[in-house]
Amino acid sequence: MKFTVNVGKLLAAIDPCIDISLSSKNSIKDFIGLGKIYIKSNKDNEELYVKSFNGKIAIDGTLNNLMVDDLSLSVSEDGFITLDSKHLVSALESFNSEQSVVFNLVNKTDQSKELFIHDAADDTQYQTLTCFNDDVEIPSKIEDSEVENKFKIGRELFLSGQNKISFALCSDSQKVEFLYWVMRVKGDRIRFASGMGGMFAFYDVEGKNIIDSTKKDFNILFSSEYTPSMVKVLKEISDSSITVKESKSQPHKVSVSAGIYTLLLVGMDPPNDWINDVDLFNRDTSDCRFVVKAEDWEYACRGADATHTDEMKKEEKTHSVNLCFDSVKNVVEVKSENALKSIRKVKVSDFTTSCGLKEHNCSSYSKYVSSVLNFVKSGFIQFEFASKKDSTAKGGIVKVYCNASDKVADGSSLKSTNLASGVSEYSTVMFVQNFQ
Repeated sequence: MKFTVNVGKLLAAIDPCIDISLSSKNSIKDFIGLGKIYIKSNKDNEELYVKSFNGKIAIDGTLNNLMVDDLSLSVSEDGFITLDSKHLVSALESFNSEQSVVFNLVNKTDQSKELFIHDAADDTQYQTLTCFNDDVEIPSKIEDSEVENKFKIGRELFLSGQNKISFALCSDSQKVEFLYWVMRVKGDRIRFASGMGGMFAFYDVEGKNIIDSTKKDFNILFSSEYTPSMVKVLKEISDSSITVKESKSQPHKVSVSAGIYTLLLVGMDPPNDWINDVDLFNRDTSDCRFVVKAEDWEYACRGADATHTDEMKKEEKTHSVNLCFDSVKNVVEVKSENALKSIRKVKVSDFTTSCGLKEHNCSSYSKYVSSVLNFVKSGFIQFEFASKKDSTAKGGIVKVYCNASDKVADGSSLKSTNLASGVSEYSTVMFVQNFQ
């Protein structure tokens, strides 16, 4: 095995592989492939094939001068090698990122192998790395013949949708549905949704040709545990779109491809479906609706957050916040009465009530109340809820629509539309008491 390559471009190109191999949070402990990267050189095709697998997420891809700008790759000998990912990065970072180096695999007298990485202009300057005898074996790819569903979506749209709902992801729950987030597709509308029982986040996007799929309507669940590594890799890839495949023969196997890389998510055990979010949207919250400015809401939340001390967090004490709507004074009081106290008044721009309700108190957690700001920093926010006497056995619910105007409107109509693309966005947060 022998090839010449630009240091900086190679490091950037293999970074997704390195990330997966070193990911300890979503890997199998002591897995044989953890912390390793496999590299294979091909002289005829003038390319490198790289792969890593941490037991839960596998990644592989092909690097060449057409796919990676200024890689300056020149392969003189075929071969393959498995290396320690950290050691490889450290060795490469010891060279100037703009220079070229030579990878030269040498057979030693004891039948072991040693990799020399030397300056392309001076082979007396080098780094050596020891080699593993084992290959990095990754699961088989999802062939077209075994595809249950396949779709292509803009990389930025996918990442944006996941990011919008990330604040409501749950990593520790007795209810398996909350360990996953869902992407629901129905025609030209996509819903990204996540939740943790007391709080749910929904981000809907609607527009023509925003997704190309083999199925018109479908749902796909992604594990919250696997998501950080998947997102990190997709952010590092510059391709404009990603392609996702679900396996028919192995239901818990999903591949995500973008640019030169394909990720394989294996070992997930999702429920048959996510929670019934349609039921949540259908729950009546017409008793009281009011609109506030997002900027005003932000400062009230800052006041509440300021009472959540490090001591409370360390002792894992509940940090409660009360929302007190007063239609007579036309304000909402955001009250935090813990060891430290905060009372802030937010002016109501508009409100409606269908049952003569003049006051209403709603208890929640500070992280829920301030979570609305993950969707909107300016403009208006619309809150809706039912009076206590009309709350169903399913528990009280507060709906928050984040694309509001200064006047109360039907929540399903509250959206922002990009005039150039014609794509509309709907952002909603819900607080649910005693979720069932």
